[in-house]
Amino acid sequence: MEFPSGIRFTDPHPKAPQFIMGKVSFKVDEFCQYLQEKADNGWVNLILKESKKGVKYFELDTWKPGTTEKYKPAPKDEPIDYEEIKRVREEFENANDIPVDKIPF
Repeated sequence: MEFPSGIRFTDPHPKAPQFIMGKVSFKVDEFCQYLQEKADNGWVNLILKESKKGVKYFELDTWKPGTTEKYKPAPKDEPIDYEEIKRVREEFENANDIPVDKIPF
């Protein structure tokens, strides 16, 4: 399981309209570097997941065509690294909002 760096998901504000599903934030320099490192034929796929504790997070999708399972469940003996999820979330909680014109796509 690999957590992408430079991106986070937060739940919508409790008073947000029902059509708002959440917010995705990018730390531009870090996320662009991550994309360059992980790009496969120009693409990087991420899976938005939710932990048993309700924390939403992104995971790098490493599935390749020709394999039998698209989404393989994590082995039961492989614990979810909640500390890593917490670290990534805290890293961005104090980050300034990124202006739309700074997002590279």
